[in-house]
Amino acid sequence: MFNIKSVGLTLVIACVTPLLLAGCSQGSDNQVAEQTGTLRSELATVGSDGATYEFPPGSFAIIQGPLSGQLVALDGPDQVLEHSLPVGSFSIDLLFTGDGAPRLNRTQDGTTTLVDVNWVDTHPIPFDVLQNATTDLTLHFHADTLGDITFENGNLDLRADVQNNTVTSVGSIEFDGSVAFSSETYADPSAPYATGLDVSDVESFVLLLQPTSDWQIGPGTVCRSASLTSFGFSSTGMGNRLAEEASEQQSICVFDEGDSDEVQVFSAHLGAAPPEQASFLPNSDYDFQLLIDARVGDVFDGVTLRQSAFANLSVPSGFFGHTVSEDIPLAEASGAVSGTIRMKP
Repeated sequence: MFNIKSVGLTLVIACVTPLLLAGCSQGSDNQVAEQTGTLRSELATVGSDGATYEFPPGSFAIIQGPLSGQLVALDGPDQVLEHSLPVGSFSIDLLFTGDGAPRLNRTQDGTTTLVDVNWVDTHPIPFDVLQNATTDLTLHFHADTLGDITFENGNLDLRADVQNNTVTSVGSIEFDGSVAFSSETYADPSAPYATGLDVSDVESFVLLLQPTSDWQIGPGTVCRSASLTSFGFSSTGMGNRLAEEASEQQSICVFDEGDSDEVQVFSAHLGAAPPEQASFLPNSDYDFQLLIDARVGDVFDGVTLRQSAFANLSVPSGFFGHTVSEDIPLAEASGAVSGTIRMKP
C-alpha cells in the first residue's frame, strides 16, 4: 500500500507566572506593574520517522498586550523559547515569511524541506498571565504528507508525541521546473510550425496534474495515470508544446535506481493539434510526445514508495524532450530539466 501521511501538530505554550520561575516577583498593589511571567515554548521536535520539525526562518509570534505589542522570533539556534511577560491579558498570532502561509521545516538525513501546514485555531488567541499560576496555550496545526507531530510542554514537563494517520489518495501533483534547451531542430526551419514552436535557450513551466488511477506496482517500478488540468509557461512556443499534450492522459512512473531514483512523466497524443495551432499544424495525423525524466534521491525501494518525500521533492537534474512527427520528425526540442515536484492530498 502506498500512503500519504496526515499530520496533526499541537504546540503548547506555557505562560509561567511568579513563584514558578526565577525572576518572577511578588509585591504590593503598587508593584503589580513589575510582576512578570515567562512565556515558554518548545520550538522543535523529532518525529517517529527520525525527522526534525521546527519553525523556518522568518517565523514570528505576535504578542499583543494591554499597552503594546511584541514581535518574538520563533527560529534560531535555540530550540526552546523563553520570553518574559508582565501579568495581564494578551493575545497571540503568528507571522510567517513569504506569502504568509504557515510552513514548517522538516529535516531528515541532512536534507531540509519546507512543508505546508494549516493553522486551524481561530486567531489571534487570547490568554491571561496570572499571578502564581500557569496558563497553557495550545496552537493546533495540520500538515499533509507527514506523520502526526505534537510539540508539547507544560510547566517545564517537555515531551514530544507522534501519532500517525494515513490518507491513501493524492489530490494533485505539481511540477515546477525550468529547462536549459541544448537542441532544437525542425524538418523545415522556414515552415510556420518552426515559428509557432520556437523556444528560448532557457524556459520555465508549471504542470498541475490530477491523478486518475491508483498506483500500479511492477518489477522495480510504480506508475499511475493523471490528467493535465492546467499549466504555466514562459513563452508562446513553450506553451504551444505543452498544450499539445493537455488532452491526453499523462503517465507518471517512479523507477527504483538505488540512491538516485528516476521519476518520469510521459504523454503521447495522436491526432490534430489544438484548434489555436491549426494555422501552422493544419493536419489531423500528428504524433505529439512529451517526456520528462527526472533524477531524484532514494524515494522507492521496489516495495515502498515514500510519498512523504514528494511533499517538496527537489529535482536537481533530468531530461526534457518534446517532439512533433508526421511520418518523420517535424519539430524536436530537448534539454536539461530541474525544479520541484509536490504531491498534495
